[in-house]
Amino acid sequence: MKFPPAKILIPTDFSDLSLEALEPALAMVGGDASRIHIVSVLVPVVPPSPGIVWGTVDDQVRLTRVREALDELLEEKGLSAVTCHVLIGQPANTVADLAEEIGAELVIVTSHGRTGIVRAALGSVAERVVRLSPCPVLVLKHDG
Repeated sequence: MKFPPAKILIPTDFSDLSLEALEPALAMVGGDASRIHIVSVLVPVVPPSPGIVWGTVDDQVRLTRVREALDELLEEKGLSAVTCHVLIGQPANTVADLAEEIGAELVIVTSHGRTGIVRAALGSVAERVVRLSPCPVLVLKHDG
C-alpha cells in the first residue's frame, strides 16, 4: 500500500462510533474528501417480515431512504465530496467486495471491542472484514 492511500473505504452503520473513522481518513488523504468512499450495507429483509408481506417495504425504498440519510449526514459535516454507496448483502462480504471493486487501498472499520458471550452471539463484522478484505484494514477499537 502506498501512503497516503488513494482511496479509503469506510463502512458505516450510522453509529457515532462508525462515523469516527471519517476523521483519521480525512487526515490520511490531506483533507481531500473525494478520496473517501463510505458504504452502508443493509441486510436482506426476511420474506415473512410484515413490511414485505403488507407491501410497505421493498429493497428500493430501503436503499433510497438510507442513501438520502447518508447524503444528508455528510452534507451536514461538510463532506459532500465523499462518495456514498448503499448496498444490500452480508456486511463483511459486501464491504470486501466493494473494496475490490473500487480499488480501495485501505478500509477503516471501527470495533465495539465486545468480548465473551456478546461477541460470540453477535460476531464481529470488523474481524470478518479483516479476513476478507483485498487490501489492508485499519481497525479503530472503541475503548469505552
